[in-house]
Amino acid sequence: MALLLAIKTVVFAETHEGGDNSTIDVHVETGGTLLNIIGTDNIDNIVNLKISGVLNGTDILCIRKMSNLKELDISNVSIIDGGQTYYKNYVTSKDKIGDCLFYHLESLQKVILPNSVTSIGDSSFAGCRNLNYVFIPNSVVSIGYCAFGGCSKLSSIIIPNSVESMGTHVFIDCFDLASVTIGNGLTSIEPATFSYCTNLSYIEIPNNIKSIGGDAFAYCGNLTSVSIPSSVQSIGSFAFADCSSLMSVTIPNSVTVLGARAFENCSSLKEISLPNNISTICYRTFCNCSSLTSVSIPNSVTTIEESAFYMCSSLRSVTLSNSLTSIGYASFWNCYNLDIITSLNPVPPIISDIFPLVTYNDATLYVPKESKNLYWLHPYWEKFKHIEEIEVSSINSTFIDAESESSIYNLNGTKVDGSSIVKGVYIRNEKKIIIK
Repeated sequence: MALLLAIKTVVFAETHEGGDNSTIDVHVETGGTLLNIIGTDNIDNIVNLKISGVLNGTDILCIRKMSNLKELDISNVSIIDGGQTYYKNYVTSKDKIGDCLFYHLESLQKVILPNSVTSIGDSSFAGCRNLNYVFIPNSVVSIGYCAFGGCSKLSSIIIPNSVESMGTHVFIDCFDLASVTIGNGLTSIEPATFSYCTNLSYIEIPNNIKSIGGDAFAYCGNLTSVSIPSSVQSIGSFAFADCSSLMSVTIPNSVTVLGARAFENCSSLKEISLPNNISTICYRTFCNCSSLTSVSIPNSVTTIEESAFYMCSSLRSVTLSNSLTSIGYASFWNCYNLDIITSLNPVPPIISDIFPLVTYNDATLYVPKESKNLYWLHPYWEKFKHIEEIEVSSINSTFIDAESESSIYNLNGTKVDGSSIVKGVYIRNEKKIIIK
């Protein structure tokens, strides 16, 4: 399958007589002779152009001077070495769409590339703000840095299986981009690949992707949901920052690195499933996720860094893992609605000032049985006015019988069955317990 970037299908006119609504059909037998065939007087009159034969740098320079060119079909062209530099010091290379080849050709709307092309260079279509259709054959194996950056009219992308690598910033500032399909040839989504694609609402990440780079989807304000496959091992800093419509994310246990500020300012995020193989919740990872209501820190986590959940104003309950040893400054500041903090570690984690004053005064801190005194003696945990001991249970919820005498209830007194139990505080046999 070829790579198709399109907002609509544009059909070449059937006539070949020139003029605004017709296609000029040209065959270039010898590289560097396109201008001789067309003539300088006709350069500004060409709107639709179809070329066959060979093109070198001199021919590309001629194309770049066509100020009104909207549609270009070079599907039957071979790009060759030689000729003049077509932009700054760039020259053509065999079977390559070179760096900056179509850079800032603002009139260009449609391009069909040769079937022989193997790569698309850095910034090759960057700044083509009216480009709405590009057909790239499945011979292409690589797409360079910022190749389509600023192509604000593109609405959909299908990346074929032949593409094995893409540079950073490839589709940055493609504001109209609404959907993306990524082929199986890629193993990583590089930094800032889809940053500022403000209309992107859907993304399918295939099972072969191992890493999601920093800023990869940052500022994608219409992205509503993301399913991250189990092949992904790392998610970079700011990867989904400012995705203000993102409501839910499931992060698989394959992920071992979750970068700083990865979900910062995801103000619609209501739930997050964290992997069991990360050791750190990094700086401001979930800062200002103002719709997040509950968080359960997995047992693999030993450190929560500074401001990790700062300004999560809807957060009501937090379960801290039994391996957690330190929590950074202001991690839960401005989380004014916290009711329940459950710490599974019998040894109080090292903290400074991490909660707002209202939390210390009004929330209940639940700690493992026989560890209340240790928390009460701690210079910061002692600030809690309400500390209760509860039993820590490792009950497997799938074996709980809702009708048995050991039925489990939530803190509101409602009986729960195995299918609805998650980590947290419950009542069993009239005692409060922690399900971990």
